[in-house]
Amino acid sequence: MKFRDWLLEMQNTQYDYSSIHVNLPEPLAGKIVKWGRQKVSDDDIFVSQQDPSFGREDEMHVTMLYGLHSQSPDQAKEILKGEKSIKVKLGKVKIFTNPQKFDVVVIDVESDDLCRLNKKLRDVVEFTNSYKKYQPHATIAYVKKGKGWKHNELDKWAGQEFTCTQAVFSSKNGTKEPISLK
Repeated sequence: MKFRDWLLEMQNTQYDYSSIHVNLPEPLAGKIVKWGRQKVSDDDIFVSQQDPSFGREDEMHVTMLYGLHSQSPDQAKEILKGEKSIKVKLGKVKIFTNPQKFDVVVIDVESDDLCRLNKKLRDVVEFTNSYKKYQPHATIAYVKKGKGWKHNELDKWAGQEFTCTQAVFSSKNGTKEPISLK
């Protein structure tokens, strides 16, 4: 598939749900994306013809809550109104196993702020999410079963800290709306 065709397909992608996330800052985000392209081989990448969101992550972020039913950022903006910036600390590379067809190479994230805001959102918004425990993380890539373990426990970014001054509401139709955190 040519890049132009892939880009058009991604722009027209519909997701099952909306989400709220925070982006990793540059140049850190770019370094992680570059590392993923260099170290996670193309042969190891899991690709789904039905869902183009699998594969490599090219927008480094930490999801605050996935599964929101609303396509509008209004409720999320109201809930996050008055919230201060979010402190984030990166941990080691981990592997999330999925009982289906793939594993996920992620960077573990420590953030009391993200955990608190995840709970605050869960208590109010209508959402569907099968994960009972919130585990903040930044996804690097979806890989075929068993192919990510060679990266497990890598501590390349462990201990790096940053502060997020905005969250992003990502609608299931693909539009993104920033939410300021003062």
